[in-house]
Amino acid sequence: QSSINGHLKPRVPNEQVVQYTDALFQEATTQWLIDTDQPIEALEHPAFKNMVDIAAHATNGVILPDCRQTWHAIIDLFKQNLTNLCKRLLVCVLFWLIF
Repeated sequence: QSSINGHLKPRVPNEQVVQYTDALFQEATTQWLIDTDQPIEALEHPAFKNMVDIAAHATNGVILPDCRQTWHAIIDLFKQNLTNLCKRLLVCVLFWLIF
């Protein structure tokens, strides 16, 4: 009978997930505002609140996309919006030409 040792890999322990507290969250948001030079009103922005609400449902922490992934997502969204705008403008021009 052959050994399975060659097929076994060491188990990597999960990173420690920090236990949530309101005080810790306030400290983190304050530090984020300072470090990124954001206006205080950024914490009241609906997009920020939406991001926090999504992250709040994570059970094992949150993995943030790297700069390259974020850049690609922004470019893809820009191209999609530009394509949709061109379609809408084309429809408007065609409608105007017909009537």
